[in-house]
Amino acid sequence: MQAGQTFFLSCLAGCAAAIALELAMPHYAGMAHTLIGFYLLGAVIAATKMAVRP
Repeated sequence: MQAGQTFFLSCLAGCAAAIALELAMPHYAGMAHTLIGFYLLGAVIAATKMAVRP
């Protein structure tokens, strides 16, 4: 597996962990939303790089 794919999957896993954090501990919802945003941004950038690269 290439490094870009690994980074993409780790961003998705981090996003899932942040969603679980938000559901398990609602008082951390603000922090969880920030983490979800950063992880999704990283996943979108990684997916774009993989799609553009020949």
